[in-house]
Amino acid sequence: MAAEEDIDVPALKSLLNQTQTNWKQEMERASRKWMPCNRSLQRTAIEKQKVTVGQEEIKKKAVQIENMSIKLEEMEQFAMGTNSILNEMRQRVEDLVEETSRQRQRAAENEQELCRVKQDFESLKSYVSTLISVRETLLSSEKQFQTIEKHFERLVAKTSQLENEKMQKEAEVQKLMEENVRLSGLLDKKEAQLVAMNEQCKVMALNASNI
Repeated sequence: MAAEEDIDVPALKSLLNQTQTNWKQEMERASRKWMPCNRSLQRTAIEKQKVTVGQEEIKKKAVQIENMSIKLEEMEQFAMGTNSILNEMRQRVEDLVEETSRQRQRAAENEQELCRVKQDFESLKSYVSTLISVRETLLSSEKQFQTIEKHFERLVAKTSQLENEKMQKEAEVQKLMEENVRLSGLLDKKEAQLVAMNEQCKVMALNASNI
């Protein structure tokens, strides 16, 4: 195909046309040259044969020129077909280049989208990690709260027990105070009796000394 593209078809066609014209002129000159000989009765058979051979040679050359013209037209049509194929291939190449450019652009857009998705995934991953940390903190706080609640319940129970004990102690203290008051009264009474008895003893002792 490369060799066929290098053929200068118009120049070759011009050369064939020129050659055909030259052969026609040569044939006319030969006809004019041999015409007096044909009219002459003194031409020999050899000269007539030469004229015949020359005319046959001219006819052969004319046929060759015609064949070359046909081949030239075929080559020209082939060249036109080749140009059409080349144009079609060129268009396909341009389409492929445009498609490749579009695919590259889509690849770049996909890469940007992938980067954005990766960033979103990292953000989501960080958010999930934060939620897990908060959940663990809440679980730990809940356990601590449950522990505090248990301690509080025990403290409330202990407080209730101490309150009951306090009330019992207060009742006992009240009883002891009442008993103390009663005993104080008895003690005062006994002291008064002792004072009275002591006075009686003094009186009796005085009476006895006077006797």
